[in-house]
Parts: sequence; C-alpha cells; structure tokens
Amino acid sequence: MPPKQNSTYASASRRSDRPNRRPLKNDENNETSQKGTSSKNLQQVCNQYQTPRGCHRGKDCKFQHVRTPKENDSISNAESRSRAPAQQNDEAAFKAWRYMVQVPGKPSRNLGDHQLSRFFSLALDIVSNRDPGNTHQVITLLATDGGLSRIVELATGNLEAFADSLRISRFETLFLPFLRLVTHEDVISSLVLENPLGTIYNCIFGVNGRRAVPMFKSIAEVLFDLKFNVVDKDDLLSRAMSATLAALAMLIDINQTAAITEGFKEIAEMLTNCLGVPEDGARNDLDLQSAMRSLDRIRGRLGLGLLMANYGEETTISPKHLPEFVLDVGLPGRLAAGGPRHDNDHANIVDIQILPTADEIQSNALEYLPVRDLRKQHINGMGGLLDRHFRLLREDTVGQLRDGVRHIMEILRDPQQDISRIERSNKGNRVYVYHNVSLVDFEFDKRKGLRISAEFDQPFKNQDLSTGKKRAAFWSETKQMQIDSFLCLVDSDGKTMFLTVAIADREYKPGEDPLPEEENRDATKLWDNRFRAVVELCPADPTRTDISEVLQRFRTQRYVKQVLVEFPGVLLPAFHPTLTALQQMSQRHETPFSKFLVPPEDTQGAVVADIPPPLYSLQRDFQFALGSISDGHSISLSARQPFDVRILQTHSSLDNAQCAALIHALTRSLACIQGPPGTGKSYVGIKTVKVLLSNRIKAKLGPIFCICYTNHALDQILEGIVADGNEQIIRLGAHSKSEILEPLNLHNVTKKMEQTKTEKHVSYMRRQELDTITSEANGLLEELRNAERFSSLKTYLEANNGDQYRQLFGADEDGFQTVRHNPENALNSWLNHGSPEPRLRTISVLQDESLFEMSRAERKKLHAFWIKDIKLTIEEKLHVLNISFKHARRELEKCYQEVNLRCLQQAHVIGVTTTGLAKNLDLLRRVRAKVLLCEEAGEVQEAHILTELRPQIQNHDFSVENPNGVKYSLNVSLFERLVRPVGPGLRIPYSTLETQRRMHPSIAELVRQTLYPRLEDHLKVAEYPEVSGMRRRLYWLDHREKEAGSKTTSHSNDYEVEMAAALVSHLVRQGTYKSQEIAILTPYLLQLRKLRNRLASAFEIVVGDRDLDDMAKEGLEEPPPEIATQRSVAQKTTLLKALRVATVDNFQGEEADVVIISLVRSNDEKNCGFLKTSNRINVLLR
Repeated sequence: MPPKQNSTYASASRRSDRPNRRPLKNDENNETSQKGTSSKNLQQVCNQYQTPRGCHRGKDCKFQHVRTPKENDSISNAESRSRAPAQQNDEAAFKAWRYMVQVPGKPSRNLGDHQLSRFFSLALDIVSNRDPGNTHQVITLLATDGGLSRIVELATGNLEAFADSLRISRFETLFLPFLRLVTHEDVISSLVLENPLGTIYNCIFGVNGRRAVPMFKSIAEVLFDLKFNVVDKDDLLSRAMSATLAALAMLIDINQTAAITEGFKEIAEMLTNCLGVPEDGARNDLDLQSAMRSLDRIRGRLGLGLLMANYGEETTISPKHLPEFVLDVGLPGRLAAGGPRHDNDHANIVDIQILPTADEIQSNALEYLPVRDLRKQHINGMGGLLDRHFRLLREDTVGQLRDGVRHIMEILRDPQQDISRIERSNKGNRVYVYHNVSLVDFEFDKRKGLRISAEFDQPFKNQDLSTGKKRAAFWSETKQMQIDSFLCLVDSDGKTMFLTVAIADREYKPGEDPLPEEENRDATKLWDNRFRAVVELCPADPTRTDISEVLQRFRTQRYVKQVLVEFPGVLLPAFHPTLTALQQMSQRHETPFSKFLVPPEDTQGAVVADIPPPLYSLQRDFQFALGSISDGHSISLSARQPFDVRILQTHSSLDNAQCAALIHALTRSLACIQGPPGTGKSYVGIKTVKVLLSNRIKAKLGPIFCICYTNHALDQILEGIVADGNEQIIRLGAHSKSEILEPLNLHNVTKKMEQTKTEKHVSYMRRQELDTITSEANGLLEELRNAERFSSLKTYLEANNGDQYRQLFGADEDGFQTVRHNPENALNSWLNHGSPEPRLRTISVLQDESLFEMSRAERKKLHAFWIKDIKLTIEEKLHVLNISFKHARRELEKCYQEVNLRCLQQAHVIGVTTTGLAKNLDLLRRVRAKVLLCEEAGEVQEAHILTELRPQIQNHDFSVENPNGVKYSLNVSLFERLVRPVGPGLRIPYSTLETQRRMHPSIAELVRQTLYPRLEDHLKVAEYPEVSGMRRRLYWLDHREKEAGSKTTSHSNDYEVEMAAALVSHLVRQGTYKSQEIAILTPYLLQLRKLRNRLASAFEIVVGDRDLDDMAKEGLEEPPPEIATQRSVAQKTTLLKALRVATVDNFQGEEADVVIISLVRSNDEKNCGFLKTSNRINVLLR
C-alpha cells in the first residue's frame, strides 16, 4: 500500500519514515523569518534541504541551509541521507551500502521502495565524494548478480500505479538517484568501469528492450506531468531531463538494436515534446543544455531529425554567381553504377578497413574521393563532412602505401623486371625492399600477441661488411627496421600482409605507459649473419585472415617469391588513430560545433554566424574576474553585457587589438584570432588561459587543453603559463626539450599515483589471463609445427574417426590384432600400398570407406585432408585465443590509462601536440575538458582538429597549391575554412592583431606591401640593432648559378651552399651572436642535407626532429658523426659555433636574430617552385 499523500507537494516528496519532518505553515514561516532577521542562530533549518533532492527554492529560501543529524532519525548514521557526504566516513558508508547488495546464493529479497531509495541514494553519495577506489567498487558490485537484482527491482517498479504527485515524488527519490549514479561523470569517463557499466545498461535494456521501454516510457510520462502540471519545479525538471536523457543516450549507444526496437522512437518523441522548443532561458541552464545534446544524440541514433537550432541572428553575404560545370565523380560502394570497385569499397566509412586489402591493392579502379563542396556528396550534413575527411585522409596516407605495394607486386610477377635495386615506388615514395623472405618461426608473447620470425637477405651494402659490429652500425645509421617500423609482406601470388617490427617482452608497473616508445634493438638479429638477417614482426592489425595467412605461408612447401617492403618514416600510430576516430565520430552524432562546421542545406552565400557565449559563462551572476592580468585591479567581464576595452588596456600589458581579441575569446564559445608574425597571438593565448585559470572554480572548467603543431611551440606556451604562476600542468609526450617541464611530464607525474584496489585486482587478473593465453597459444603453435607427425595424426584419428583409427592401428584386414613395435610403419605401409587405379572419390565418401579398399591416390588424398584438418582446427583455436588476447590486452591497458586519467583530471592545463593527441585520443576525450586552445591553428589540417589529431598532408594531388587538388583542398585548415569559406557556408567572426614586435620596420615592410597592408610596428622594433659585420640588415643576392640535378623530388644549389657557408663564417667572426641566434633556412630537404654536411666540419649543427624524419622518408638520412640533433643536443664548449639549420616549413614558430635563406631554384624553365604559394612566402619572410 502506497504511503499516505500529504496536502502539499513539498510534504509528499519527503520520506514517510520521518514523521517529525513536516512542512512549515505560513504563520510558522513568518515567525521564523522575523526571528531570523534578529538572530541567525535562532533561524530554523530548512526541512527540504535535508532531503536527497535538496531545496528547490535555492537562495530564495527563508530557512537555513545546513545539514544536521536528527535525534529521532531511525536510520543508522552510516546510512543516513540527512548527513552530508563530507561528514560520512567513506569506508563506513561503503560497507553499509555493500550489505544492502543481494548476497549470491541466498533467497532473493526485495528491499522495498524506501530501502531501495536509500540504496541508490547512498551509492550516489559515495560516488559523488570523488574517491576513485570507492567509485570503482560501487559500480563493480552493482554489476554483480546481487547489484543487478536491485536494478531489476527498480526497473520493474510500476510508476503508473501511483497518483500524479506521488509518482513524481517516487521518481525523484527512487529513479533519479539511480539515473544520476549511472550517468555520473566519474563513472562514464572511467576506463576500468567500461565493462561493469555495460553490464548495468544491458540489464536495464533487458531482452529486446522489454525492461527499458516500459521503464523509460513511464519516466517520460512523469516528466511530462512535471513540466505541465506542477509549478515552480523547473530546477527539478532540468536535472531530471539531463539525467534521464543521458542514461537513455548511453543505453542506445551500448545496445545497437535499440534503433530497431519498437518503443524507443516513441519515447524519444515524448521526451522531445517534454523538453519543448529551446527558449532564450535555455541558454543559461547547463542541465537543460546537456539534456538537449543528449536528445540530439538519441534522435541521431534512432534516425530522427536533430533538435538543436542555431542561436542568434545570422547575416548573409550574397556571393557572386559563377557558372560551374559539374563532372560525374561516381559514388562509393554499392551506390556506384557498376557496383563496388573492390572488397573494401563501401558507402559507409565505418565498414572500410583502414589498411588496404589484397583485393583493393590489385584493383586499378580510381577510388571515390569526395570534393570539398558538401552539396555534391552522397551524405548530407556532418556525416558528409566526416565521410569526406576520412576518405581523403586515408587516400593521403594509406593510398600511397597501397600504390607502392601494387607497384612492387607488379614487378614481382614480371620475370623480366629486376626488383633488387628498387628504392622508390611508382609514386616516388621512398621504400626499402628486402628479398628472399621466409617465415622461419612463430611465438605468442603477452605484449604483442602473434610474433613472426622472418629471415631475408642482408642488403648488398651489408654483405660486404665483415663484422657484426659494422653491420649493426649500418642498421643503426640507416634507421632501417627500427622498432614499430611499418612493412608489408608481398608475394608473387598477389597476397599481402602489413606488419610492424616487434619489441621484446617487458614487465608493467602501475602508472607506466603500457605502450612505451623505447627502442630495444636487441629484440632483433639483424646483424648476426653476414648474408641473412632475421627480424621479429607482428601483424599490424591481426584478423582471422591474417593469422591464417601467416600460418599458411609458414607451412607452404611450394616456391613463392616473397619480399618485405619497408616504408621509412611511416608509423601506424601516425594515421590509424586519426581514421579510427573519424569512423567513431560518424556513428556518435555528437560532433562539437557541428552547426558551425556544416552550413544548412538551404544556405545561399557566406553566412556570418552569431557565436553564442560558452555555457559556463551564462550561469546566474557569473562574471570573469580580470584581476589576474590587470595588476590586481578589480575588473569584471560579463558575457551578456558590453565591455569597454579601454579599461583593460589601461591596466594591462595588452594593446587595444590584443584586449579585444582576449575579450572575444572569453565571451564566445568558438573564437578565432589571427595576425601577422610577431603580433602576439601566443601572448594573448597565454593571458586568456591565465584568466580562465583564475576563474576555473566558479566556472567549473576542469582542465584546459593546449594543443600545438610542434613540440617546440608547445614547450614555449607551457613555459609561458608556468612563468605566469601556474604549475598544475601536465605535458604529454616524450619529445619535450624543456627542463622546466620535465617534472610535469605525465610519465613522471603518474609515478606518484597509486592504483585503487579494483585497478590492482583487474590488473592482476588480466596479467594472469595473458599468461594463460600465451601458454595455450604457444602450445598450439608447437602442435602446428608437429601437425604432420605420426603422433598428431594418430591423436586426430582417435578423436575424429574411431573406425579408421582401429583399421590403421588396431586389427588388420583379416581381423587379427597386430602388435607393432613401430606403429608409424603401419601408416607408411598404408600410404604406399593400394591399387594404382585412377579412381578418386570425394572426401565425404572416403571418410566412411574402409581404408584398405582405397586406391593409392585416394589414400594420399585422405591423408592430405587429415593434415589439413588438423591445421585448420589449430588455426580456429588460435583465432579464438587471439580474440581473448586482444580483449585482455585492452583491459590491462585501461587499468594503467585509468591512473593517467586521474592525474589528467587534476591538472589545470594539459599540453599535447596534435600527434600526441592521435596516440591518446580515447584517454583525453574522457577528461571532458570544456576549453581547448589550438596554437597555430592555421597550420593544422581540418580533419585533425575535428578528431584533435595530426598535421600535414603527404600527397600533393590533394593540395590547394595543385590546380587539380583545389577541388579536394585537403591541406586547407579548419581555421581558414571557417574565416574564409569558399562557396556557401558559415563565416566565423575573428579578431585580428596588427601590431608586430618581432621585425625591424625595414623587414616588416616586405610583408606589409604584399600580405598585411594594415600591419603596424611597435615602437621598440625601431631600436633593434644592425647586423654585426653587415652594411645593411636586409638584402637580396641575385645570381645566375643553376641548381643541381636530382633524382628525387627535392632540389639543391651548390653555389648557394658555398655562399651560405661563407656568410655564416663571416658573421661568427664578429663575436656577437650566441647559440641559435643564427639560422639557415631552405625550402628543400636536399639543400638542407648539403648545408648540414658542408658546415659540420666547422660548426655544431642543430637539426630539428621533424626535418630529420622528413629526410629519412626521402632517403637523405645519413648524417656525418659530427652532427648533433635535437635528440642529441650540442655539447661543445663554445656556443659561438652552434648553428640552426632547418626547412622553412619546420621553422614556423621559432626565431633567430640573423636568418640566412637559400631559395635554391635557378633554372632555364623559370620554375620558382616553393615561392608559388603566398602562405609559404609569408612563412618565409616572417
């Protein structure tokens, strides 16, 4: 029988087991209010504030909001909901809660509504206390049979049996705590809780949704009543809608069949009607905004239209109409007129394998490559944008590998072709080819899984080296076959397999990265033998087919030409995470800022978007305090009100444009800041971060992401933030050159973090599981090696065909039992006898036939079938073990990543390069940061911002500088497209900085006259000194000396090498310039190598990591021993002989007092090459 309903909603929502807590009548309210004005100590405590849901009046309540224990409370102190979580002993609270979990093996006993309410409310309290150990244990226990029985008791409860007001009360005290528990940010962001949380949501879902549909339908009806039939409950409605929709979105994400399960679309429409059309007030309600995002995600999953609309007004700029001839580019997959081009051609990018298949490699059909105009694609909206970037980025990276392998394969098949000297693919990409490959052994280790020992001929240069030490030096200097190098095994039959160089086993420790970047070349035997080398390899993305292929290659006896093709400078983590992230985003329907990234279908011309303020700035009474950048002056900024920039300029070190840019960045959810070189973009970024950090607590910001294109730029901006007084910073990646940031590296910070009990337990269990799998797999591999032996065949027949086993090893043809001292002779005798007649029946017939009535050919056929079946059985078992291995490895990695996650969540600023984001994407997404700052955004490709990933393109065919590549424009950054859209689209407002502080006016004039006519000079730049030893600070040398010929795509000019060397020597003799104050730049890698080699005898040379990597890709990676790199910093006693040599592209963001530029090109064709692009001229001149 339901508890008695009181006369008011307030009293109906409190607990019936606390009769002393009643609502105050009006006269009592007045009396208490009057007393409260004279003495706060006499003011009565708010009864509503004591309940789990809190007081809905908030600051307007007349009573005191404190939590105090009640003398007559019948609930034990550990379980009492009236006590604040901060006052409870965490361990005692957890123990009290644990006793309420159903004990396995005992008769099932329901708790009842009130006890069940306390069960979920106490669990929510424990999780809300933010202790990771208790959180892990609560969710893990909730996912056991006992905890799931409590969820079933809740989910099967009938809300419809109660009166309206009591239904609302029951939902608030029973269902809402549970929904908030399973959508708590610490729970859904945890890596180690993924499996338990999935179990909980599967329990909610039930068989074919039979439990979830009625539960969420009844909740939707309650929320509808709450919205339209109850007054003054907006705060409760917002919280309830946020939790309900977040839980439903998670449920649909985890259970893919929800999209086709009857009832969910109806629920989504009911909740849409309940939420209503967003009003202006919705912009200030964070819970409601969260609910709207969840609802859009749900509707996207269920195939319904999106709800959220653009805020604010938009201004349309009418474009000049130009006629356009539209070419038919075909469609992907089954949408193509002739059907799929190959087995990896699909309309949905989720179905595309990232690494090319053998059929794709051999296909000569042109791939479907969508152009940049989204209106011409087979998918509309955000899905079309993600589809385009996935296909173009895959073609830019994987496409070149595919074409290179196809070229090698064609040469292998042609006996007239000599593959022994090939160094480049048909696309001009550098490759290393290793010949006469054979797979000699296999092993299963607990880190990489299946590991293959491959033997091949030593390179020709190495065969002439007499000692192992010299051969080892060759492999080290050429950087071939390094750990994680990417290769492809190709044979003359057209079969391919992508592999990586393996690493030796190592033990894991808490807090350590489970996938370290250290190199362990002792894991290979590249140099042991003068003529043959051995390397340990692993399948790059092992599938069932890959394992089968490897094992078949191992046991094949026929001659097949096999070669290993290495792609220098190509690493799987450089592109695989990027493409995987794009596939995942196409499924989630929750891309941030999607309404700004993709214009509406009916957009005509460029539309200037009205960007709303960030949600955290719209909280009631919120204002940014700017005292941290205004010398302590009390200056406040509201996102809703105009702001006088002159006030900030007067009390800060920022100029007018910088102040305006900073205000723009703080008051817009998406802000773009541009400016010529040296105008202080990074400086404004650092000051913006400083303001955000000083307001982080009241804005509830969490960590701020700082993303940079290069390690150098990232170190600079993070050092600037440290210099501003914030040391709660974590820097990801092992390539930092900053001593200041070394203690703040994630690897070092996590050493101080202990694992929770759950993490330790899961880690131990997963390591044990990996040991078991490894042992079983190695046992199966040993069985495979012995598959053709007599003992294996005898065991197989005994288990699978008893009759034929007895015929062969038991009684003879006349029925007499034969005792054999060597049973193997019986098998050989049977194989070598039998009638010679050509009769050859099918295997199915032979399996039931008498062994001694078969012809000799049939006996050999049946014997071959037995061997094949033995091996196939082993392969099947290995495939199952491989699946288990990958699962256990993922779970083990999650345990260590969970430690990293807890450290990151405590940081104020997280710094990472775009490449680092690619490797840690899943981890960093779980940090749930609200602010992301991207430095040098104009240099980062759009796909990499969308997924927070890597820069640059590899294929010039997709470049905007290529006339044929304009239609793709893959290297156009998101920044460029948003501020300067081509064709219909949203134009994002941006701030421009115009006062430069880097160049002397005479140098700044170069870019002022060509690119930045509004560029102004700061007063201090006129005081920059002249260049010592030079008559003028700027001059051009015009000569007619021709460039050198080249077999590569790069270029060089020997005359300019000598001129640059002479000029550097002259400048150094002046005795003025120190380390890194002189830099030589050139657009071309070949010229860079010649400059480096020419100057190495006289100077310490510093070459950047990215230049070294680019040189390796082009085969220019043989440095003389005198050269230092940023991996091995210069250590000579005098700093006057240090010199920075770099390509123009890789010097961006860096500075030097004196810069010498070698442009190289001088030819009869008057081809200026690099200088054709205005953006590169800009980079060059700055």
